[in-house]
Amino acid sequence: MKTLIYLIVCGIVTMQISAAPVKAELVPQPDSVFMPDGEGTVSPPDETAGKKSEAFWNKYYLNKQIPLFDEKEGKEPVGNVDRQILNVISQDGQWYKIDTWLGEKWINPDLAGAVLQKLDEGNMPLIFNDIPNRYFMVGGEIDYLSGVSLLYGNEDVKISYDSSKVDLTEPGRYSVYYTAKDKSGNIAETRSYICLTRTNIENVFDMADKILAGIIRPDMGVTDKAYAVYSWVNRKVTYSNPSPMIDPIHAANNAFTRAKGNCYTYYAASEVLLTRLGIPNIHVERVGGKTPHHWSFVNCGEGWYYFDATPYALRMNGFMFSDRVARSLKGTGGRDYTFERSLYTDLDLR
Repeated sequence: MKTLIYLIVCGIVTMQISAAPVKAELVPQPDSVFMPDGEGTVSPPDETAGKKSEAFWNKYYLNKQIPLFDEKEGKEPVGNVDRQILNVISQDGQWYKIDTWLGEKWINPDLAGAVLQKLDEGNMPLIFNDIPNRYFMVGGEIDYLSGVSLLYGNEDVKISYDSSKVDLTEPGRYSVYYTAKDKSGNIAETRSYICLTRTNIENVFDMADKILAGIIRPDMGVTDKAYAVYSWVNRKVTYSNPSPMIDPIHAANNAFTRAKGNCYTYYAASEVLLTRLGIPNIHVERVGGKTPHHWSFVNCGEGWYYFDATPYALRMNGFMFSDRVARSLKGTGGRDYTFERSLYTDLDLR
């Protein structure tokens, strides 16, 4: 069995090492999260090795976000459950009763085109956790395994990576490809964008944190926090083109210090602020069209939505709009959200 998972994230670095693929050790961590650490391999905890564990008999892997219902055949969702390992209490046809933070709820993966895969020690898939955004200096050391971990894995898992596309001497965004493989032949793959900068990262983070201190309240939910970021960037930054498009930290610095820039500046300022809040976000670049355009996908816990703080002559809210809306805007008021969809097939775009 092969489980192929592709994630697109913006990351940056710290340890200058060869671009050739390198094998890394997986050290067992609490809650079955395996983190790379050095070279070689290591098995999962002894208490699960070599025997059938009852801990796995009702565990299922959900591959994408789906709605939760209070009852079977429910019509109105009461929330969503994201990609994760679930504890299934019972099954009735295509409906499953599961444990959640809201208590016992029902799900039907078929309604959202999701896959719910039963787990045991013989067929546990390899699953990469999302890689957070990372920012590092050009000329510094690059640790390609920083932030890379597995949600679940079998014995003797090896992680390798290909960093051959990274130019260690130039700022920018570069693809790094990761592969996890176990002795049973299960494979997981993910791609991360590594970002390098010559701009002082800590100074940009300090400015970002001061901005957030002025717009974020303790009682805000995740979506409210993301909207506060959208509103600040959309209103405080003045559109100015051309503007440098070197790397996100450099562009965010322009936004925070000069309060002006083009679409790349709006995207970069949004990315840094969202990342400091711990809100998952992914860079997207338009393909085709008369001019370049940059925006983000953001996930506030309800799936991935478009996030575009750049102001347009067409006054529309660029906060968390759906893929259907984005498709309908092509050719309207300068909006065109055509992008390379094959790079984002793992995302549950709303």
